[in-house]
Amino acid sequence: METVEFEILRPVNPTGRSFIRYCYGAMAARRREVIDKYRREYVRLLQRLGYKIEDKIGSGKLITGKIIVEFDEEGKPIKVRIEELTVWEKTKVVNEPVEVELALE
Repeated sequence: METVEFEILRPVNPTGRSFIRYCYGAMAARRREVIDKYRREYVRLLQRLGYKIEDKIGSGKLITGKIIVEFDEEGKPIKVRIEELTVWEKTKVVNEPVEVELALE
């Protein structure tokens, strides 16, 4: 059974579009034929994984971690899991503006 591994380095919402797009792009870079032939199945697996993660950690949180996709003999994705899951939460809110400007010479 073949597998493809990639890491989510930038914190993303597991049920959001950014999670799907990140995983989609990572798979396209590693095995384009999966996207070409099994796009619907792959996206469905990612959506289910995202909702399963949200059930486990709660809603409104961001994650990073290592995604592992397993394939059957024909190259169809059959299982997706996440390992080394890190949950990112808000630590501080800044209520004052932060600005920069270019010096005109």
